[in-house]
Amino acid sequence: MSTFKARVLYDFQGEPNTAEMSITAGELLTVTRTDVGDEAYVEKVETSSKPPNIPPPAPPSQPGWGFPGQQEPDQGGHDDDDWDEWDDDNTYESPPYSNNMPKAEGNTQRYTSEQNHNFTRQNTQQSDNVSLSGSMMGDNKGTITKKSYNIFSSAVRSGLEGYILGLTKEVSGTAARKPHIYRDSDDQLGRWEVLSNPYTVQIASPKKATKMGGLKSFIAYTLTPSFSNVEVSRRYKHFDWLHDRLNEKFNLIAIPPLPDKQVSGRYEEMFIEHRRAQLQEFINYMCRHPVLSTCDVWIHFLTCTDAKQWKQGKRNAERDQLIGASFCLCVEAPEKEIMPSLVEVKIDENLKYVEKMDQCIKNLMQTAQDQQKKCINMYKREFTRVGEAFFALGSAFEYNQQGMYSKASVDVKNIGSTYIMIGKLYEEQGKMDWLPLFDQLYIYKGITSNLPNVLQMQKMAEQKKKECERNNQLPQVALTDVRRRSDVITYTKKTPTTAVTMPYSNNAKVPSEDGCCRVSVIKAVLYAYQFVFMHNVAEDVNLRLNSSFLENYNRNSKTDSVDFIQENLHCCGAQTFSDWKYSRWIKGSPGIKNKVPDSCCKTPEFLCGKRDHPSNIYYAGCEERLAVILKVSLWVICAVSLGVSVLQVIGVVFGIKLFLKLEADDRNYNPSTNGNESLIPP
Repeated sequence: MSTFKARVLYDFQGEPNTAEMSITAGELLTVTRTDVGDEAYVEKVETSSKPPNIPPPAPPSQPGWGFPGQQEPDQGGHDDDDWDEWDDDNTYESPPYSNNMPKAEGNTQRYTSEQNHNFTRQNTQQSDNVSLSGSMMGDNKGTITKKSYNIFSSAVRSGLEGYILGLTKEVSGTAARKPHIYRDSDDQLGRWEVLSNPYTVQIASPKKATKMGGLKSFIAYTLTPSFSNVEVSRRYKHFDWLHDRLNEKFNLIAIPPLPDKQVSGRYEEMFIEHRRAQLQEFINYMCRHPVLSTCDVWIHFLTCTDAKQWKQGKRNAERDQLIGASFCLCVEAPEKEIMPSLVEVKIDENLKYVEKMDQCIKNLMQTAQDQQKKCINMYKREFTRVGEAFFALGSAFEYNQQGMYSKASVDVKNIGSTYIMIGKLYEEQGKMDWLPLFDQLYIYKGITSNLPNVLQMQKMAEQKKKECERNNQLPQVALTDVRRRSDVITYTKKTPTTAVTMPYSNNAKVPSEDGCCRVSVIKAVLYAYQFVFMHNVAEDVNLRLNSSFLENYNRNSKTDSVDFIQENLHCCGAQTFSDWKYSRWIKGSPGIKNKVPDSCCKTPEFLCGKRDHPSNIYYAGCEERLAVILKVSLWVICAVSLGVSVLQVIGVVFGIKLFLKLEADDRNYNPSTNGNESLIPP
């Protein structure tokens, strides 16, 4: 039978362990038989004896296409995308523009042709020496510095060099909500504006779905934000697309990693549930971050339910111009200049700290994974083997008693059953303790692995600033602007670095079986979790205090609690007294005269909060002082939990010894039962 060539029209993923073949759109196949089934997914390629005449390429035009004034031809086919067919866009594989996060194994970064053309035009039209405009310098004398000619260098690809040199233009219509950075003291490099409306997102109901008449199948997850309670359905590839956009836009912020891709076994129930838990950890971190939780692409990802609006939002995110270092154009940073001595010393210290922390987290992850495997396999197997041995011994006593009731047989069998139950508890605890800990450490490990790239960006910004300072021909006005932009990079980099904390830990989940051993295990796990995640107290207090202070003051019964805290702890606001100017109490009452509540005053009296002078009110925030009190309380709980666990173990040991003593005395007192109850048959 003759063969012919056919081109694949659609992607198809064959099921594992079957005769199905996986194909990709655009591939050329050789068809050997046509009597097996329909060729519905391919089209025949007609062969011609003579190749077509291809006209020679046109000579390259003069600067025309690279100038901003010329319009680029529209990329067709965008509006014909299917809701889930993002991979069908005119895309190709290319090196990441500003991917500062190590991707999970198997992930691939995709960028549209339009994005790549914009990137090339932006960098190739830069001259070797860039003169500052008159509006920036005051005249046209001198050059700022020699711009890097290699367009593939890290500084150019990330947009850092263009931003420092002032070559990045302001974008009209920037984000309505600009991230703010506040600097409370000279020895601190700032903090992000706290979330005024914290929220959570729950991911649930993973289920297998199909499209194209069953040709494609995937797992869909349901996301429900607390601020809208509207469910949206998302796939893993949607998360992957979101992760690419975040990495491209925020290369100065550590982006949490996504779980690894897996082709085989992706529809198994255990894998689906584990991936859901890992995606939940990713979402939890995003919701807590003061910048990532409010960015447009993240909100669009959580809220959009209309296909047409989704496509438009997707295009806007992919054409965002405030990416890389250009993101700093929309950051409201403090005007005060940062002392170079405060920056240079900290960079190397932070690099060493992050490197050490990264290694320690990696070791703890390996330990958690090893312990989980041992709980499921080795520990369970060993306890089960001991239990079966005791149970067999108890069964042997029944032969001695000709099948009649024997107290020794029952007791020994109970010992065996207890060991077997302990083995099952070990198996369950491996899934409930070590696996969640590993998933949370995975998020933390991805962040610490990313921080060296962020710190390197800051180092390059400082080096570029020094180059400008060594340029004697640079006017003072231009040098001031360079220093200002370098400080914004430092503020933006330093703030998320200090905000990185250990992911939240849920309470330890335990089975419902009771017993002295179970109680001791619960208390020991509780003690360990309190010790490891104790530094989450400050962040948790921050979220709760800001919600109570800024949203609920003067609206419900929480007002008295806020006043009580401020009066007794001698503090004002969540982090500082200036937090109150963003509260609903101030914004919702135009006629109010107070700048802070009267409870902030050192001598509380009516309307004393009108004057926010240090001699009149407390400047310190309540977060730090309340966190100290809670940490002390947690230490007390840890000590009590550990002490009670030790006492219970001691009590169990003495109880067993007392039982054995009474058993021996009972046998000595009543010898008639000694023969029947002996552990060794006569």
